[in-house]
Amino acid sequence: MAALIRHMVSKKKRRFMEDGFDLDLSYITDRIIAMAYPGECWEGFFRNPLSEVMRFLKTYHERHFKVINLCSERDYDPAKLGGNVERIPMEDHQIAPLDAMLKYCRIVDDWLSKDENNVLVTHCKAGKGRSGLMICAYLLYIRKFHDSPNALQFYAEKRTTNGKGVTIPSQKRYVEYFHDYLVNGPRQEVEMQLAQIALTSNLVATKEVNVVISTHQGNDSWRLTKLLSTKEEGSKVSCSKSGNTMVLGFTSLWISGDMKFEFQTSEISLCFQPYQARLFYIWFNTAYVEGTEFSLLHKQDLDKPSKSMDPSCQVSLFFVGSRPKVQKNE
Repeated sequence: MAALIRHMVSKKKRRFMEDGFDLDLSYITDRIIAMAYPGECWEGFFRNPLSEVMRFLKTYHERHFKVINLCSERDYDPAKLGGNVERIPMEDHQIAPLDAMLKYCRIVDDWLSKDENNVLVTHCKAGKGRSGLMICAYLLYIRKFHDSPNALQFYAEKRTTNGKGVTIPSQKRYVEYFHDYLVNGPRQEVEMQLAQIALTSNLVATKEVNVVISTHQGNDSWRLTKLLSTKEEGSKVSCSKSGNTMVLGFTSLWISGDMKFEFQTSEISLCFQPYQARLFYIWFNTAYVEGTEFSLLHKQDLDKPSKSMDPSCQVSLFFVGSRPKVQKNE
C-alpha cells in the first residue's frame, strides 16, 4: 500500500528502482542526484523514507555524498543523513535570488572537485521545481550547456517521464538570468519607478482585483517584505477599468531587486468568511528589465494561475524612470 501511494505522489517523476530500492530519485548526471524530501514517520509513508535514502547513499556512495536541502518549510537532523548536509532555503514554487544560485553552484563545485567519486544530492519537497532551478544553474555554471533552454530540457528528460521538469515560469526566468550573469557578469542594481499595472482578463469585469507587491530579503533565510497591497492603500493607488482591462496607477513607488507581484481577488469561504484568493503571481529582477515595460502576454507565462483565469489574460508593468540603487553602506 505504501509503495502504491508513493508512486501516486511522485506522479511523472523518474524513480530509482534497482537492487530492491524504490525511491523518488533520479541521476541527472552520474554525479548529480535530484530527489524528493527524505521523510520520517507519516511523511515517509508517501515520500522517500529517510532510512531508505540513507541506505541507498551508503550502498552506492558511502563517504562520498553531500546533500543540499532547499526546503524553507521543513528540516531534519543532518546526522540522520550522514551529517554532510547544507541548507539553502527556498519557498515552494518560488525563485532563488542569483546570489543563492551562485552559492549553490560553488558548494556543489567545491564538493565534486575534492574527489572524483563524490556525488551531490539535491532535494526540495517534490524534488522537481526548486531542485531543477538549482541543478540547471549548475549545468550552466560548469558549461555543460551554453543556453538555459537546453539545460532545462536536459533536466526535464532526466527527472521526469513527461518532459515537465521546471514548470514555474519565474523559475525558468531566473535560470535565464543566471545564464546572463555567467556570460556578461553581474548587472548594476537599479531602482525603477513603477507607474502602472495593466491587467487584461475577463475577471476584471466582475471582480475586484488586489495586487500585493513584495521584495525578497535575505539569502540564508527566506523572507519576503511586503511593500504594499493595493487593497490597503486606498486613495494612494488609482484604479480605472475599461471593458476587461484594469489599470492601477502609482505615484513615487520605487522598487528594486527581486520583486514578487501577487494578484488576488476577494472570495467568501464555505464558512462565510471573506478571504483573498490568489489568481497568479510573477517574479522578476529589476536589473533585468529591458526598457520601460515588463509584459507577460499569455496565461502560461504566469506562475500558478487560477483556473478562473482565461487563456487570453495578460499583465503589463510600466515604468517611468530608473536609477542606480544606492547601497546602504554608501
